[in-house]
Amino acid sequence: MVDLATGSDPKNIVSQPPLTTPLLDQTGRASRAWAIWFRDLYVRTSYKGGNAIDNNLESLDDVIRQVNENVEAIEANRLSIIENAEAIQKNSDDIAQNSEDILQNALAIAQNASDIAANADAILLLANSLDSHINATEAHGSNGSVVGFNDLANESTVGLVLRMAEIADAVETTVDITTPDVAAAPATYDQSYTQSMADLTNENKAAINQLASDLNSAIAVLNNLLAESKSSGQMTTP
Repeated sequence: MVDLATGSDPKNIVSQPPLTTPLLDQTGRASRAWAIWFRDLYVRTSYKGGNAIDNNLESLDDVIRQVNENVEAIEANRLSIIENAEAIQKNSDDIAQNSEDILQNALAIAQNASDIAANADAILLLANSLDSHINATEAHGSNGSVVGFNDLANESTVGLVLRMAEIADAVETTVDITTPDVAAAPATYDQSYTQSMADLTNENKAAINQLASDLNSAIAVLNNLLAESKSSGQMTTP
């Protein structure tokens, strides 16, 4: 479409310079993208025989786009190369560590083989000693009859004594008479003196009852102790 004010085609402009592309290639010549851009600039500004920039603009854009894609691909490849180099180094370190581990395992296996052989000799020696112990008529360190698992002791034969079950401790009495001592009796009746006698008598009665209760508790613990002693074989039953 022609601009009526200027009489020119708005598409007929110089494209953006390919700034992401090197100006010179490896041979020292202008790279293809820059060569096309300079040619289009010349045609647009100086060529008198015509203006071919419109014909080359799309081609140049395609070249620039392809170059940009190549640059991105090269950068991606560069990053991949770095990652691969790091992975190769990591694998190299792992291989070195594995080699060291294999060496240590081999040494450990050799040590285990030596230990197994020594253990086999010790087991054989122990088996022979056990056979001799089983065949012996007296156990080592025994100065009398050897007690078996079910050989309970009795009044005439030393034997196995079972452990008694746990028995709770007897409760200590807490009786404490705190009423003051009664003074000497007055010559005549005295209500206050008589009341003090009554208070002391009542407290003595309560204390005696508590002592009887505490004594019965102690007797219960003693009877329990005797029963457990008999059931464990420590004491014969009547």
